[in-house]
Amino acid sequence: MLNGFAYCKMIYEEGHPPDFLYLNVNESFSALTGLKDVIGKKASEAIPGIQEADPELLERYGRVAMTGQPEVFETWVEALKMWFSISVYSPQKGYFVVVFDVITARKLAEENLKESEDKFRKAFLTNPDSITITRLDDGTYVSVNSGLPELLNMLKKR
Repeated sequence: MLNGFAYCKMIYEEGHPPDFLYLNVNESFSALTGLKDVIGKKASEAIPGIQEADPELLERYGRVAMTGQPEVFETWVEALKMWFSISVYSPQKGYFVVVFDVITARKLAEENLKESEDKFRKAFLTNPDSITITRLDDGTYVSVNSGLPELLNMLKKR
């Protein structure tokens, strides 16, 4: 299995899930996270700082382990400095299974694309020259900046 896999037991204190115990993980778990020898350890032992840095992740796992309602989500795990795509479900009350992939490279690419798009949009919209984006097949305008109306008004006056 290429995805990371972890089978865990949630630890509850007064109804709050502050930690969990790793019962089993696959080889991809270690390859993807860099964490070694986690079976039999609490998450707080295997990932120092997770309780303080990522309490919402523990809450989510605890909710799934308690209710049995599966969840699928993407999240930044601060304690590991990684983005994850996670599917979590509960095979029995108090336990949960996480199947995940590390998506940090994809998230960085998305952020770079967004920055590039923002730069293009700003250059397009603020440029005083007339800029148009047209479809190649029929010449239909897809977008124009404020320079085109000014150019057309100037041509009308001639």
